[in-house]
Amino acid sequence: MLVLFIMVFEFTSGPITWLYMSEIMQDKATSFASAMNWAIVVIISGTIPYLVRSITEEGTHNNRVGYVFIACGAFSFVGLIFIFVFMKETKGKKKQDIEWMYSSNKEFQGKNAV
Repeated sequence: MLVLFIMVFEFTSGPITWLYMSEIMQDKATSFASAMNWAIVVIISGTIPYLVRSITEEGTHNNRVGYVFIACGAFSFVGLIFIFVFMKETKGKKKQDIEWMYSSNKEFQGKNAV
């Protein structure tokens, strides 16, 4: 199941993170976001052995294991909400258009862009 999850992730939303970061961020911000992404990956990967050990030692009927999966599902749901609220479509747009979409002073930049 883990291999299936990785395959599906890599062919769907996995690469989108890297493409989206390169489109909407400057170089320094992309470096920081990449470092944060890998730090979170290390943290999550470091917890997996403890979760597997707790499942195999105490059985799958352990109530605490269920809470772990509920927490993972909740984080996934929060990520989905974040995508729908904050991420904007950038397909076919120029760099200036993307910068304007994410700028805080759209009126000022819109007048100078023309």
